[in-house]
Amino acid sequence: MRKVSYSSYQTTLKGGHTRSRIIILMIFVFAAFSVIFVRLFQLQIMRHDLYISIAEDQHFGAIDLPARRGDIYVKDTHSGELSKLATNTTLDLLYVDPMVAENKQEIATKLTPIVFPQSEYEQCMEKPEECFYAVEKKNTIETLIVSDTVWDVDSGATKKVESAREEELDFKSYSAMSQEISEDILRKITKSEVDFVVLRRDSEDDLMADIINERLPGIFVDTDRFMIYGDPTLIPESQLHIISKTLATYLDEPPSTIETRLTRRQVRYVFLRNKLSPEASQAIEDLNLKGIVLLPEHWRFYPEGELGSHLVGFINRENTGQYGTEGYFNI
Repeated sequence: MRKVSYSSYQTTLKGGHTRSRIIILMIFVFAAFSVIFVRLFQLQIMRHDLYISIAEDQHFGAIDLPARRGDIYVKDTHSGELSKLATNTTLDLLYVDPMVAENKQEIATKLTPIVFPQSEYEQCMEKPEECFYAVEKKNTIETLIVSDTVWDVDSGATKKVESAREEELDFKSYSAMSQEISEDILRKITKSEVDFVVLRRDSEDDLMADIINERLPGIFVDTDRFMIYGDPTLIPESQLHIISKTLATYLDEPPSTIETRLTRRQVRYVFLRNKLSPEASQAIEDLNLKGIVLLPEHWRFYPEGELGSHLVGFINRENTGQYGTEGYFNI
């Protein structure tokens, strides 16, 4: 019988444990590299087209420049004078690129009095339905600082005295509305990711019902506005492809197109206001703040108001002629 010393046995045992640990470590490393390889294969090969499309969207942009519509005149048969009933005007659209914007609090503070001046507030009080910003008609009691001119007996001259006075208002005061608008602008431009993507407007009831029944995460239906939209931040990445394929069967769009639109991405465009007056556009340019962009847009303008409107027609939000001459010569 062969005798083995205790020390030799211990050495053999330790060597076995070492080899086992090395094998386990190698298996772990192999598994980790396998996971990385599979993930890279998925990103580089299987989803190559999707990420190429996303990359191109981040580096290239396209802006539709529709042809300007012609002017419409009416001729006075007695004097032969021409009166312009419809023409075009160019007004700017204002948006902010949060990735470029630096001091966002400063942007919100300085833009507010330009996009919502005191004069517009007064117009909103008269015609709330035509106001760009939502105006709720309700009685509110606010403390206003009132400046009065009084006679100072000691100096023998007039002087201004400011005092606080509580007044009941039909609408919120200009300062209160301005504060809300400033906070809303700041909230919008501080978003880091896109959280609202319109998938379909003017949706039919049956279509909205089908989407609701699918119970897709991150996909919502607004029955009041007949709109189907998504929030990319609430869509699990692992389910994005399946959700896109499901939506494609209802929306009649390629799954890849829907998937691109619903992919999580940084906010690069925050719309704030359109139809800015030339004075407002100039004031915004003078601010010289990074991230603020003015985009010229063509709008239809009717100098004579409703004169001849039954013959002229009008232009809808999609810049499409409706009825009358506008509809007949629509491109």
